[in-house]
Amino acid sequence: MIQHIFTRFAGLPFKLQNLQDSSFGAICGADLLAEVPELLRSGRLASIKKVWGERLYYIPADVIPLVWKELEPTEQVQQDEHRVTLHRAAKLGLAFDIFKTLAWIGRHGLKLTSKGTIHQRSLGKLNELLFLSDDDVNGLALRYPHQDAYRAPLAIVLDMIMSLGLINKQRAGWSLNTESLTAWLGLTAQEMNAVLFRELLLRYAPDNVPIQHFVHRLILPDLEVGSWYNLPDLLLSMHEQGMIPEVLSQEQISWMESWLTALSGFGWIDMGTTIDDRIVFRWQTKPDLSLVNIAEEISSSKVEVSSAFQGMIFVQPDFELLVPPDVSFLLRWELEAFCENITVDTMSLYRLTRNSVALGAECGRSPEMILNLLQKCSSGVPDNVRLALEQWGREMGRTLLEEKLLLRCSDSQAADTISSITSLVGIIERIGPLDFIVSNDHEDKARKALEEIRLSPPKRRTEGLDESEYPILEPSQLIEGVTAFTKASNQHGWIFNGKDTHFYEPDTTIPDFEALFPGLRDIPPMWVKEMRKYHDSTARKIVEQAIQWRAKIKLSIGGEIMLCIPEGIQGGEKWSLSGRLFRDTDDYKEGEGVVLSPDDWAELGLVLPEM
Repeated sequence: MIQHIFTRFAGLPFKLQNLQDSSFGAICGADLLAEVPELLRSGRLASIKKVWGERLYYIPADVIPLVWKELEPTEQVQQDEHRVTLHRAAKLGLAFDIFKTLAWIGRHGLKLTSKGTIHQRSLGKLNELLFLSDDDVNGLALRYPHQDAYRAPLAIVLDMIMSLGLINKQRAGWSLNTESLTAWLGLTAQEMNAVLFRELLLRYAPDNVPIQHFVHRLILPDLEVGSWYNLPDLLLSMHEQGMIPEVLSQEQISWMESWLTALSGFGWIDMGTTIDDRIVFRWQTKPDLSLVNIAEEISSSKVEVSSAFQGMIFVQPDFELLVPPDVSFLLRWELEAFCENITVDTMSLYRLTRNSVALGAECGRSPEMILNLLQKCSSGVPDNVRLALEQWGREMGRTLLEEKLLLRCSDSQAADTISSITSLVGIIERIGPLDFIVSNDHEDKARKALEEIRLSPPKRRTEGLDESEYPILEPSQLIEGVTAFTKASNQHGWIFNGKDTHFYEPDTTIPDFEALFPGLRDIPPMWVKEMRKYHDSTARKIVEQAIQWRAKIKLSIGGEIMLCIPEGIQGGEKWSLSGRLFRDTDDYKEGEGVVLSPDDWAELGLVLPEM
């Protein structure tokens, strides 16, 4: 039954009424309804409840691959790579676009205009960072706020940053959520890809059954990494399995092709054409959704601090740093703090300069800390690089400009009153007749003391918005692994094209037989327990009840017991039913269309499924 429900609805929400109307072959709506309680208990179905109490049911995202496996998808023929022309190679990846954006926000902050949008100058800088382009994603026709201000690639990156909880949104601007950022950068690239792909499946694919089937079919294991596959052949096989109609709309086909293009931009798929101009694709890197399978109870695992800065970098005598692809994002985060980034690719290139080290010092990374990190995480630091860092360390930090809080009084009486408060000794320092210096660490204490004598200053205009700061991440404080992001908060993102299950309250109610078949207690038990000859008026009530429940009836015709799914009743006193007649309960064909009157059968009974 779950296969039929999946074929009919994919992972989209449906009402029980929709399920009742989805009979096939000898399987009637009542048969499908009767399966709902057990499917809910097993987790193969889930339900949500709208505010006004209406319930919707759906197949959870992590169950879909299991159902596809049961359906045994048609094996796809691998294409000869020598007959393929590559048109679009997979880019570096969405994970890297997100990383570069986070690093930029850490360095520069992200203040907003009075309209709530990012300043134009910052937008320009952020757009320049991204590998993802408009051509990659425009075909997805995404909807999001301020569409006139944000190009689609940046909107996607910001959407992911928000939905994963990596930033704190404040009225004047956005700041990094250090706790979530530490957990995110502690993931491997494979784990990041799994989380990101799951978000895309849940929110970016439209609520269209053929499209939903298509996006999930692509991720099945039979489509191997590195092998070319023909898109038209894949769609034909899906039609033969009953997953999509024989003729798709041009809009559906266009979106499917755009999805492949977007997956290329996100760093996962190559696209090309064959000699006969057919679209082909191959997985370059395939996200492993089992890493974020929320159906499995996976406990959060702590990552050892020693493994947080994974990978080895290569420090060159010319002060360039070669960064292989296996270097962890936590280590890359540190490199972004004190190096110039020259290129980001399979092998990334950074450069140490005096200026970059000075900027690193402003971010809390002293030349000594930088040298220690390079010695720990590299194949070795050349002597000239080590000596330069030591020299820069001696030159930097010998003088310091500190920011202090100035408390200014409008008259001498207020200043003298403040000077006399013993609780402020050591917290403020008088530097003139009307002026005091307030210790940065004790601003709250000073405010509280001044409030008590009714001399509290107004709040500072920048209060409530953290200053731009490139945080030092402490892996030992919070590393939850990929499970920290298995239930990313979709409500925090701003792109939504797909199913809306996350907007509603989860519902754990298991409907009983009476709830599925209302009025069951009011019918005579003999209608169900035995077949017999009924008066025409009673027979009509039985047939009407079967139609209401989308149930079957048993008929004795010519000495043979047959099943019928009644679909309608015509006539008054002399009435007849129209429906489908079956000679075999296991026959999944459509049955024989018939019109029968009470004179056509000898006995009648109502058939209800077992639960």
